[in-house]
Amino acid sequence: MTLLSARTQDEAALMLCETAPSVVMIHLSLDDGSPLAVADFANYRRPDARVILLGGGGLMADGSLFAHVGNAHALISGDMPPTDLTALIAFHAGAASMMH
Repeated sequence: MTLLSARTQDEAALMLCETAPSVVMIHLSLDDGSPLAVADFANYRRPDARVILLGGGGLMADGSLFAHVGNAHALISGDMPPTDLTALIAFHAGAASMMH
């Protein structure tokens, strides 16, 4: 796997234009820009990419977030162990590649 990182909404949008990720992880406490705008752009630009939303805390913990983010496949807490996070990303990357 290759990890690419963007710190802002603009960087994320540019990255989605220049690459074709199978998984997009979006931290819901994005400092510069809107994480939901990034998710929306990912759904538009890379509809086959699976979106994992990280750090939800109490934000839409009832699951309503999935109604707003069309290609969201997981909403996980920010304190997930790195090995579990890696396994989750690998699983979704494999599942996304099987769709093609």
